[in-house]
Amino acid sequence: RRSSDLIKNILNFILVHYKDDDTIDNKILNEMHEAIIELEVAEAMFNSVNDPKLIEAAIYREEAAKKKVDYILSVAKEQYSNIRKEAEAKEEMEI
Repeated sequence: RRSSDLIKNILNFILVHYKDDDTIDNKILNEMHEAIIELEVAEAMFNSVNDPKLIEAAIYREEAAKKKVDYILSVAKEQYSNIRKEAEAKEEMEI
């Protein structure tokens, strides 16, 4: 569960830091917000069920949300990297 909290904290930091910035697309930021919700739902499910099959389902749900986070972060990183490269290229052309 601690890893989910860390992931949620990282995503929240990114959301706050880049919400008014054009380096990461708003669609990706919205996906990050949805991923936080999915992690919270999986955690709540895990904490509220007693049936072993439902516990297993909650674990799978959390793992799926983490995989989604991995994908979203890779897309965000690629977008950020591309925009930084474009900015550097513009700076070099101005010099």
